[in-house]
Amino acid sequence: MIKGIIARDDITGLGIQSYELIKHLNFDKILTVKSNLETFTEYEGKKVKNVTDRDIKDLCKDIDLLFCVETPYNKNTYSIAKTLGVKTILQYNYEWLDYSFGYPDLFLSPTIWNYNNVPDKKKYIPFPVNRDNLPFKLRRKANVFLHNAGDLKAGYDRNGTEILLKAIPLVKSDVKFVINSQKKLKINDSRVKVNVNTVKNYYELFNEGDVFLFPRRYGGLCLPLLEALSCGMPIIMPDISPQNRFLPKKLLVETSKKSRLYINQEIDIFNIAPEVLAEKIDEVSKMDLNRYSKSSDSVATCWSWKTLKSKYEELLTTIIS
Repeated sequence: MIKGIIARDDITGLGIQSYELIKHLNFDKILTVKSNLETFTEYEGKKVKNVTDRDIKDLCKDIDLLFCVETPYNKNTYSIAKTLGVKTILQYNYEWLDYSFGYPDLFLSPTIWNYNNVPDKKKYIPFPVNRDNLPFKLRRKANVFLHNAGDLKAGYDRNGTEILLKAIPLVKSDVKFVINSQKKLKINDSRVKVNVNTVKNYYELFNEGDVFLFPRRYGGLCLPLLEALSCGMPIIMPDISPQNRFLPKKLLVETSKKSRLYINQEIDIFNIAPEVLAEKIDEVSKMDLNRYSKSSDSVATCWSWKTLKSKYEELLTTIIS
């Protein structure tokens, strides 16, 4: 089986997703879609800004399977691949799922979030976490709370960074906060350390912290969540899908308001009141974290590349048979 992939190589979730897929599934041909963002790796093969029909034809030549991450980039991708006898898989992120691009041979979901709203043919396999890069460390006490703000480009404060900045002044406990951000943040609190940088290795974002603090307002696949789990960090997140199906109830935060947002699909978005988040931080700061840290390790073991790689390989083999 000869496999191709349309990948990103920048320091984004899509870049990390692409990197891990290429590293573990050994794609034979790679078409890299370049952005204006910093690159953290280089792949062999063609590199383009805009994906043309010719690019897709060249990529599909002499391959059996084309794997797309979030988008096929060209509205003719699936039809060109079909004409050339190439099977297609889209590992989608639901809010960005755009049916105007057509339908692949398989919609591959990395999360159960809104899975029932996607038409057949589809399959759910969790996205694996690289535990070699993110080894487990037992956490016992919540002295430092870690938050990854990212580049702040996701709409409607997806990661809940603005909510967190309002919550921190309300926290009464003697704790510290580390915020990794690609943009400067406005907060004047001696307990807060803001790392404004773009790291080359995404796993370096987890060098600090005991608890991962992520009041994310919407979304399915959450790579920082998987990465924090792998490191053994207990996770504070809203009590919403999908994380309320596998995170300890005691660490989840009640949401106060729900509204609707349309990206490429209509989705629910949720608010956490800053004072409620602050109360949860105070509560967790007094906890013994041992069992919550071990719970994170257990979930990460189930969703590691070591556990899931064979399921991906079986899927890729089955779709072309």
